[in-house]
Amino acid sequence: MMIEQYARVREIDGNFAWVEVVRQSACGGCSLNKGCGTASIDRLLGAKRARLKVMLTQLEVRPGDQVIIGIPEHSMLRMAVMVYFLPLVGMIFGALAGGKLDLFGKGTHVDDLSALLFALVGFALSCIGSYRFLCRVRSDPRYQPQLMRNFAQGQQGDHLPLVTN
Repeated sequence: MMIEQYARVREIDGNFAWVEVVRQSACGGCSLNKGCGTASIDRLLGAKRARLKVMLTQLEVRPGDQVIIGIPEHSMLRMAVMVYFLPLVGMIFGALAGGKLDLFGKGTHVDDLSALLFALVGFALSCIGSYRFLCRVRSDPRYQPQLMRNFAQGQQGDHLPLVTN
């Protein structure tokens, strides 16, 4: 299963294509768009664009083409766990360890300080672990976006939201 996103090819650079993706809020397609706070903030801040480097496949693409890029769902889930969940767990276990160690003696107000310090250490160590994981998978093709389909310029259907210049 793939997580897919619409994009527009901006340039071809050797074996890679630079594509631009317009990031949308989670409720961008909701019918209650006018009454939604997230949609209002999104309209206020404007569309955010991200440029991604995607390895070329057998698909023929040219600058200006609308494409669909995708990344395997399990890869995205694993990266999300490493970036968001691991630091949270590290911080919680650090706080628990700091509270149990009782570095400054029983019954003092400084016990909370040791829990806070250990929480920060646990958070920092798990962030370092997340960073090392991301560095390791940076060049792994299983964790890179891939070109899935090409909608040649001028051939978009009603089902394809246009990524504007």
